[in-house]
Amino acid sequence: MRLFTAVDISERSRRLLDKKVSLIRDQVSQDIKWVDKEKWHLTLKFLGDTSERKLYDLQDAMMKAVEDKEKFGAVFSEIDAFPSLENPSVVYAGLESGEEELKNIYTDLENELVTTGFEPESREYIPHLTLARTRDNTDSGLLGTEIKKVIDGDFINIYTPIKEVHLYESKLLPEGPIYNKIYSFSLK
Repeated sequence: MRLFTAVDISERSRRLLDKKVSLIRDQVSQDIKWVDKEKWHLTLKFLGDTSERKLYDLQDAMMKAVEDKEKFGAVFSEIDAFPSLENPSVVYAGLESGEEELKNIYTDLENELVTTGFEPESREYIPHLTLARTRDNTDSGLLGTEIKKVIDGDFINIYTPIKEVHLYESKLLPEGPIYNKIYSFSLK
């Protein structure tokens, strides 16, 4: 099973963000892979291929990591890219608020998962919502220029409540991934 942990955004937030992303899509001439809005989420940790025998340990680790966490709100306030907008490979919506709460959940989850045998992440956790990925033939410099023409400092300001943490299975198909929720844990 190919697994990851994540939090979802609200349907209202999804619709509002999609309207903003549509403005960018309309101006981008580059061949990039846009993530379907129905698959948008804030990943906490990608677990990769995992044996079904680990599901109980995962469930226990996730429950412990979120048991004292409260519901909170997050605000998407920027469109940015990894490694940068000058040379993007992943275009994402970044957060103005809610980032610390997500980092706290991530840290506790990471600590619990390490005790069950999962490898710790070597990269810094940066909460973000992936909107698009470049392809091999993408002119990243031109893509960055096209995106910058659309966005400004106040391009997005979209609130979403964060109420649950989920364990997802990702099935890779030729037409794109399918995500299935396995477990959900409510925040207090």
